[in-house]
Amino acid sequence: NSHRTFIVRKEQGMKSKYTMRGVAERRSMATNSKGELFYSVVFLTEKIVERLPHRGFRARIRGTFEDVPIELGIQPGKNDPPFIIVSKALLERSGALLGETIELKFDLIDKDTVSVPEELQAALATNAAFRPCWEAMSAGKRRTWSVYVDRARRPSTRLAKTKEVVDRVRRGLIDPRSPWP
Repeated sequence: NSHRTFIVRKEQGMKSKYTMRGVAERRSMATNSKGELFYSVVFLTEKIVERLPHRGFRARIRGTFEDVPIELGIQPGKNDPPFIIVSKALLERSGALLGETIELKFDLIDKDTVSVPEELQAALATNAAFRPCWEAMSAGKRRTWSVYVDRARRPSTRLAKTKEVVDRVRRGLIDPRSPWP
């Protein structure tokens, strides 16, 4: 799934520029050869959209969803307002249910911002051959690999995934969906 919610550590005293209440709902947002694709989303309110620098643009945000720290992207709506995609994991962590009103607080962040897990930070600091390969990738690819490592719960799995990322990126397999040669 290319639309992942990246849970980040909560910053002390975080005050958000944008605060809204919205409803988490399941919507058909696209179609493919197998039929309709449904996503759980929260549409931004008109009041919030009016305050954003540009309507319908892709932006990265950092904030909280029902007090659960998040970092994710605002998706432009074609016939709907801009929205955020809400993962099953985020709904579970927040205790929110589809159809319920939730509170979303956020700030806009630079689109190239990537929250890199500690294990990958250590690999970047100690592996001179890995760092230039990592830096040559787009922010989106770095973000995808970071989420791949960050989703692992056990330290041993996080380390194994970090080693896999280092090996694959150094070998030029920058797309996480690339099969092993």
